[in-house]
Amino acid sequence: MEVVGTKQEIEKIRALHPKQTRSYLPTMGNLHAGHADLVQKAKKKGQQTWVSIFVNPLQFDVQQDFELYPRTQAADFELLKNLDVDFLFLPEVSEIYPKAQTFFVEPTLHHRYLEDFFRPNHIKGMATVVMKFFQIIQPHFAFFGKKDYQQLRVIEQMVEDFHLPIQIFGEETVRENSGLALSSRNQFLNAAEKKEASQLYQTLQNLKQSAESLSFFSAEKIKNLEQSAIENLEKRNWKVNYIFFGGQKTLAPLKAEDKNFVILAAAYLGNTRLIDNLEGSFL
Repeated sequence: MEVVGTKQEIEKIRALHPKQTRSYLPTMGNLHAGHADLVQKAKKKGQQTWVSIFVNPLQFDVQQDFELYPRTQAADFELLKNLDVDFLFLPEVSEIYPKAQTFFVEPTLHHRYLEDFFRPNHIKGMATVVMKFFQIIQPHFAFFGKKDYQQLRVIEQMVEDFHLPIQIFGEETVRENSGLALSSRNQFLNAAEKKEASQLYQTLQNLKQSAESLSFFSAEKIKNLEQSAIENLEKRNWKVNYIFFGGQKTLAPLKAEDKNFVILAAAYLGNTRLIDNLEGSFL
């Protein structure tokens, strides 16, 4: 695995291998088995496999959160080497932001809620830095996990709107046996919280079953399902940010003509914020 830190180094690599296809996985490090699964899928698609590790300051509204984000460089290196990743892009903040950012990738209207409502500027910061990495690495294929569902849909829309020659792959969420979605945040759960955390996925499964069993679409019934799920989790001492039914492509509130939906959830268990989602279809 070759580690590079500058745009100039990447330009030289591209010049040396002009005809090789590049698969790319952007990360903020603190890697786990979910990232490994994405790397393995990326390796099957491109002739070169690229991973970036960059804790993006634009995604954090609170400087302390940025500073406290776990950096596990030695373990990350070991995992990527064992997976035979070809290139690791490990830039300094000054390489990506040599001066204060003045232009941003703004989310479309229907993305200005959910994560963007509870984490202001998160989606904008994520989309802006991914656009930068797409321009620097110029991948042919890019891989994202469905656990960050809103992120995936924003990136897909960004690639379409800007006519970027990149194929986006959204891969299924990797889960523990309990159903808990793998996440870097799981390490902050204590033993009791870890056991309780699987309730988030169980809640999504119950909601999917209830929605798919409806004899006809009703916005009121969907709202009641959302509210009931929130109340049930809060009775178990969760602090819920949202549980929301949306269209799979747009994430806009469901309409009668929507056949495919996604249920998105974000909630605090203790001090740890967990997100998850589940796709479904009306009969």
